Amino acid sequence: MKTAASAVALALAMATLTTCAQSAGGLAATGGGTAGQGRRQRPSPAQIAAHVMQKFDANKDGKLEQGELTQALEALRQHRRQEAGGAAGGQHGQAGSGAQARPSPEKIAAHIIAKFAADKHGLTQAELTQALEAHRAQHGQHGGRTQAGSGGHTNTSSGTSI
Repeated sequence: MKTAASAVALALAMATLTTCAQSAGGLAATGGGTAGQGRRQRPSPAQIAAHVMQKFDANKDGKLEQGELTQALEALRQHRRQEAGGAAGGQHGQAGSGAQARPSPEKIAAHIIAKFAADKHGLTQAELTQALEAHRAQHGQHGGRTQAGSGGHTNTSSGTSI
């Protein structure tokens, strides 16, 4: 059960950081398809990490502490709400009929730092890159997004959808 919750939290956080970096900084580049397709490729984990560090490392110490990572995760939740047209169908982070509530950004940030930060206090850019690479390896190039682009993840072990 704890492993399933950790996997859900990590998946949400990594998808959050990826989407946040892409939308906020225009990191997605055209390419990857034949000419004229205009498909957008996701930026590399290293590019995402660099962007997130630049934007959210408020004290410029080269690490994302829990509060800074929490702000990045909250920014993504706000962005997703705006993309979805507000709170249609319920706000992100709230449970729907029988579903479990999503972990708070604070809990997700604490989990990522505990898992990937060597000093357990903040993520360096290299550690954030490693976390994003681990997420991409586990969830594929598109971070677990559904074909329809809903951004949802489903944890098959617990049935929790994020």
